[in-house]
Amino acid sequence: MIPVLRVNLLITFRQKTMKNLFKFGFLALAISLSVAACNSNKTSESTSDTIDSAASAAKDTVDSTASAAKDTVDSAASAAKDSVAK
Repeated sequence: MIPVLRVNLLITFRQKTMKNLFKFGFLALAISLSVAACNSNKTSESTSDTIDSAASAAKDTVDSTASAAKDTVDSAASAAKDSVAK
């Protein structure tokens, strides 16, 4: 009987601890976002520059990924062609 009670208490304690961790995590996130929003002195010009640079970085990433995939397919096709020719 005592081990079962001990396990139940441990489970209850862990559930409460996890709930509190999530509460404090969300509270910390909300506070940090509100502080960041209040301290923002950006102009619309710098915001558009940030958006343009992020779009450019995303385009470069997609292009490099596409070229790497194309190179992989080309090399696999070349290897398959060479193995059939032998």
